[in-house]
Amino acid sequence: MKERQEEIDRFFKEPLEWRLCENLKKSHLAKEVEGGYRDDPEEWTATQDRMIQAMVNLEKAIGPLVPDLRKVSVGHEGNGLI
Repeated sequence: MKERQEEIDRFFKEPLEWRLCENLKKSHLAKEVEGGYRDDPEEWTATQDRMIQAMVNLEKAIGPLVPDLRKVSVGHEGNGLI
């Protein structure tokens, strides 16, 4: 996925934080969302909306890549799971 980082970031509509684990052949994608449980409860709905939008954008960005990732995963040692 790292080789498609620019494309994924573009579809996500903002840069993601990429955490690479080279020796394990995996990557973690992160996006910090402003707000949380320590905020005033009246702000929780807005925080949840931001989190939901981030997940929608992530699915749009990486969803089309999942079939290809599964092919790579099955060819890798292990059980074929991502």
